[in-house]
Amino acid sequence: MEFASETVRNGVAMCKIHHAAYDAHIMGVSPDYIVKIRADLLDEIDGPMLQCGLEERHGQ
Repeated sequence: MEFASETVRNGVAMCKIHHAAYDAHIMGVSPDYIVKIRADLLDEIDGPMLQCGLEERHGQ
């Protein structure tokens, strides 16, 4: 089996959780690769997954 060798210059590797958040417009990445979490979610209190998985990534 052969795979095409292609370079992706504007890609960001994400785990399944962050990719789903990106697809759902919960998380975004600015052109200078700064992670942005939707403002209304930053005010939510919904346990460690939201806090550690998304909210703590804001601004990184």
